[in-house]
Formats: sequence, structure tokens, C-alpha cells
Amino acid sequence: MTGSNTAGLMPLSAAPHREPVTVRRLTASEPATVRRIAELGLTPGAKIQILQESSSALIISARSCRVAVGRSLAHSVLVDTKKAPA
Repeated sequence: MTGSNTAGLMPLSAAPHREPVTVRRLTASEPATVRRIAELGLTPGAKIQILQESSSALIISARSCRVAVGRSLAHSVLVDTKKAPA
């Protein structure tokens, strides 16, 4: 689920704190990294929020769970801040 069309997207590591975002693309190319991202529930279409952050990690809410994600991994997850039409 990688891709190069990233217009309007930002890495999860740069997403606004406590605002809902939607996972759109993964930029990781190594199968183990892509698998780890999927295991955390960060698949395209997932709605997530950054709850806390430090210099090395983010605590996010994803699929009704709190998950710790390292910043390097979060940089491989591209998100969209636009709200979906009702």
C-alpha cells in the first residue's frame, strides 16, 4: 500500500495534536515495516488522533485503542486532515 501521490497529505509525525486524521498512504517499502504498521491498525482509511507526543514517540488513538508509535514509523504513515463529507 505504498504510493507516490502524496499531494495534500502529511506524515503522521507532523499531524496536528488531538485532531482527527485519516490514514491515506504508507511510504514504507520494507515488508516488515509495512506489516508492523498494519499490525498497529494504521491502514488506509483508519481514523486516528495523536493523544500525546514526545521527542521519540507518539501515543495515538487508533481503532478504539491507544498505541505507541515511534516517530520514524509515524513518518512512514501519510494522513489527511480533511473531514470526510457527511
